[in-house]
Amino acid sequence: MATATAAGDGRKTTANSDAPPAAPSSSAATVRATQERDKRRAALRASNLETWSSGPSPPTGALDSSLKKNTAFVKRIKQGLGLENRDAAIKEIATLNLDKYVEEVVQMVPEGLSRCSSAKDYLAAAEVLTALHKRFGPSSLSVPLTDLLGSLLSPPSKAVLQAISAEQRERDEASRVQRQKGLLRVVAELALVQLLGGADKQRDQHASIDWLFRIIKDLLSNDREHANIPILITLLKALGATLLSPSNAAGPTPAEAQAEPSPDQLPELVTFEQKDRLQKLLATYFETLRRRIVREHARLQEQDRRNHEAYIRSGEIFEDRQQNFEKTTKSFEKLLDSSRQLAELLDLPMPKLAESVQSSSIGLNLDAKSAFERDDEDYSSARLPWEDEDTRRFYEDVPDLRDQVPMDLLLAGSNPVLNAKLSRTGWNEKAKGENDNAAEASGAAGDEMEGVDHEDGDATPKANGSPPGSPRSVLEEIAVDHDEPLITPTTDTTPEEPGSASAKMNVLLMRLPELTSRDAIDGAAIEFGFFNTKANRGRMMRTLSQMYKNRSDLPPYYARLVALLNKYMPDIGSGVVAWLNDEFRVIHKKRLSEWTEKRARNAQYLGELTKFKVCPIHVIFHCLKVCLDDFSTYTIETLSILLETCGRFLLRTEQTSERMKNALELLRRKRAATHIDQRFLLLLDNAYYFCNPPERKAVEQKKRPPIEQYIRHLFYDMLSRKTLEKVLKLLRKMAWDDPAVRKYLFKAFTKPWRIKFGNVHLLAILLFELQTYHPDFVIEVLEQACEDVVTGLESNVFQFNQRRVAVVRYFGELYNYRLINSKMIFDQLWSFTTFGHPFGRPLPGQFTPLDAPDDYFRIRLICTLLDTCGACFDQGSLKRRLDSFLTFFNLYVLSKTQPLPMEIDFMLSDTLEALRPKLVFKTEFEEVAVAVDQMFALQRANEAPATTAVVVPDGGEAGEDDESDSEEDDDGDSDSSGDEEDDDDDEEEDDEEGDEEEEEEDEDIEAEERALELERQAEDSRRADEDFDRELAKMIAESNPAGAGASQANRQRNLLDAGLPVLQRGPSTPFGRSTTATMAGAGMGTTSEGANAGAEPEGHMRFSLLSKKGSKATTTDVHVPMSAAIAIQTRSKQLQDEAERRHLKELVLAYGLREDDDEKLSLEDALRAQGIRVKTKSRS
Repeated sequence: MATATAAGDGRKTTANSDAPPAAPSSSAATVRATQERDKRRAALRASNLETWSSGPSPPTGALDSSLKKNTAFVKRIKQGLGLENRDAAIKEIATLNLDKYVEEVVQMVPEGLSRCSSAKDYLAAAEVLTALHKRFGPSSLSVPLTDLLGSLLSPPSKAVLQAISAEQRERDEASRVQRQKGLLRVVAELALVQLLGGADKQRDQHASIDWLFRIIKDLLSNDREHANIPILITLLKALGATLLSPSNAAGPTPAEAQAEPSPDQLPELVTFEQKDRLQKLLATYFETLRRRIVREHARLQEQDRRNHEAYIRSGEIFEDRQQNFEKTTKSFEKLLDSSRQLAELLDLPMPKLAESVQSSSIGLNLDAKSAFERDDEDYSSARLPWEDEDTRRFYEDVPDLRDQVPMDLLLAGSNPVLNAKLSRTGWNEKAKGENDNAAEASGAAGDEMEGVDHEDGDATPKANGSPPGSPRSVLEEIAVDHDEPLITPTTDTTPEEPGSASAKMNVLLMRLPELTSRDAIDGAAIEFGFFNTKANRGRMMRTLSQMYKNRSDLPPYYARLVALLNKYMPDIGSGVVAWLNDEFRVIHKKRLSEWTEKRARNAQYLGELTKFKVCPIHVIFHCLKVCLDDFSTYTIETLSILLETCGRFLLRTEQTSERMKNALELLRRKRAATHIDQRFLLLLDNAYYFCNPPERKAVEQKKRPPIEQYIRHLFYDMLSRKTLEKVLKLLRKMAWDDPAVRKYLFKAFTKPWRIKFGNVHLLAILLFELQTYHPDFVIEVLEQACEDVVTGLESNVFQFNQRRVAVVRYFGELYNYRLINSKMIFDQLWSFTTFGHPFGRPLPGQFTPLDAPDDYFRIRLICTLLDTCGACFDQGSLKRRLDSFLTFFNLYVLSKTQPLPMEIDFMLSDTLEALRPKLVFKTEFEEVAVAVDQMFALQRANEAPATTAVVVPDGGEAGEDDESDSEEDDDGDSDSSGDEEDDDDDEEEDDEEGDEEEEEEDEDIEAEERALELERQAEDSRRADEDFDRELAKMIAESNPAGAGASQANRQRNLLDAGLPVLQRGPSTPFGRSTTATMAGAGMGTTSEGANAGAEPEGHMRFSLLSKKGSKATTTDVHVPMSAAIAIQTRSKQLQDEAERRHLKELVLAYGLREDDDEKLSLEDALRAQGIRVKTKSRS
């Protein structure tokens, strides 16, 4: 690209050799346009300089003060100061009375400047602002505008950037660069015409350029990431020829400087000294950019080499590593393109980048193990000094401050020779060449910085004398007892300004105890690099040497901070080590018992510095030797802490392995030969095996099929409230026909203790949703859940207690989601209180193997179950059943050893508070026992009408009524979920008030109607049963070959296959009706042939014996004791049949009631839609 220079500056027009030659007419037009712009700039500059010197020039004519026109002018300034608004704005400035709107105009100027996009717009904006400057003067316009533009062009605050996330910081930086890129371009145009700057009495004619230099310097000095390159490129493309001097141009000769300018020569906009200073500033900035490009390129090559080796070794590159490499490559390419543009504009050479060098250690990996398995084996064996990868990164991946802080600041006030001497810690003796480059770079940079002026014009001082923190000075400064950190005053006794460097340093030192993360401590090291002076290093050394009490978490982070600074400021590391070493000697000599915490802190700090290779080898082994030689109670604790902190590192590091083995052998012998307390023996054993664990294999993980791992991932990792629907869909997509998949799913659904306790209800929701598609699977899971609860009661193994709590919680959630009924919940509640006790009655002091008096775990199980689903039992018969159980639960609690443990007592109180806030458990066992006996007696009295046999002469109508009543009661007990839904509907209150007595009468009428309906349905069911029995008997009689033509053999063969004669239906019994032809219950009334017979003896069951005489079949009653096997089996069969019949009737009745409710709700909705109020009534 061609770069044209101003004619008045005496510079030549240069062109890029790669650009095609321009046409003569085009080149002449460009030169004329440049000369025209320079002439306009010179005229504006002269006008502004006159205003700065003589003040504003107010207009002479009458001014318009109308609000409308003045407001329109302010709006015009905000909309833009470009060429299209220039003439109108200048005209209005001369005619409007804008004295009251000057401040508002100044606030609108930056927004108007941001809308300028071309060179003509920038010059037009300068003309408009020059007119304002001439009208209102510097104090009203230029000075406040300068402050406002300076704040908008200031670099971002480091504190603000550190407080936000990396992604947000990147977005904010991109927005700032885009905003400041155009603003700096137009501000530079205003600086060329001397419109900006301070209002000093001795103002120079080029003060605006000095102000612009300070703005650019502030932007570049704090730009460690080189994010401001686009701002520089935009500025230099537009005004580079004006602001910078060509590389081959020389300064003016003394004769040229003293010669008077000719009348045709334009004034100089930027002096040669200002151009040269800006050129050096940009060259220094580009030098830091060159070094960064070289480092980034080397780092990128190293990462590429590692990826290549990983691919050769394992056959793949992990996705995160590949993404990180692609991101780094894209960032480097962007940086490289920007640096090329900047180098071309500054006429500076680009750095030479080394070509990619492939790794020489390339080979085939025949190891079948994965990289993760090999890493686990390395860390678990005696190969590596670190416990895991995160620990290794913390101690080894220490960033280089040179990447973030300029070298002149890192080496300020340091002596390279002394630094090299202090850096000799003994860790690099065998690998001598590894860190020599850093020392050489440090020395070379120090030589370069000698004599180079800093910003304030002072040369870099050299270090003289001993470094701060030497053993002599440390011993003099250390206090005998300094439990609290010492407040070190600054050398300057004058009060500190809030924004001064000393005040910022104090803030940094005060924040150190709060920095307990790797990123935070790295940021503190970078921040200290900008405050690096000899005095500040001494303050940092003293702060790091002292630590708060009871802050055992700080030594690792303080040691990392010392390691970060020690590479370029070794006097800090040596000072801290000397301080701790002298403190160790003092503590060991005093042997005070109150210094136990200080002794532990000192040993831990030394161990952490050792792992960062800051503490010299001879210092740490001297401390170990002192502890081993003494081997008393005071030194055993210190020795244990040293071994636990850095013992493993010393044992598994090449430079110290042999010496550490000898120290451990000496420790083993001392332990065997010395009689010490058991507590100290335990400390030594733990420390010894921590740093030198016995050989063992890595823990082998159970190998699972991929489908099982996937299912475990769904349940244990992915399942949550937000992902419930997604997990359900994935479960439905499983191959349910595969027995293996079904087995894994069954294990997942029946082991609720493996998932988070708060997600147990999600497992019940999944099971509820799956019952529509896989009902047999759901039944198997429910059976297993019930079996797990019973198994826990029967075994009562302590190690499974937490598992049993999860199972009981799961059991309660199954009821909440209508997978089991209330009968199963109450059965489990009663079994918790009665199982294992003689006669099901817990008594105080009565020992049972399954439920000892001091075993309170069943109370925890009951509270867990009631907390899960007890809130559902708050109405109707379920509430009465829960009240009865709580009465017995009170008895069970009093049977345990009193008083109850605190946690059990609190849990019981919380459960009762949630279920029955007004219920208070009794404290006397006798009182509770009487209440329990009364409860059982009342239950037996209520059950007597339904279970007592009634003999009536008219063929069993009373039995029918009894059956209807009992079935109705059972319906009320079993339809708990339906009643709960009805109760939820009944909770909706109508706004219209009515008469309470009238509502109660309506409820009674509805209850009677419902009872009649149930009785009618029971009568219909009875008649249907009779019709079925009659038809069945008829069919059996017709199928008998008993005619005359039948042979004797057929008659004998069919004798046992013949159906029984139809007997008269008897009354209902507790075990069902006596309707079968072959048997009847005890005390069941009479048969058709024995209607006059009396009642059977108590404790017997009547059977009908079938006999045949000729072609006539007869029956004979046989009374069998109730304890006989045939009686027990018959009674069980009758109970099962009756329960099944009742269940079917309940389903039919519930279905009819739901249909009625749906019709009623639809009718109510239709009436409400028509505007008719509907009064809802609760169902009794």
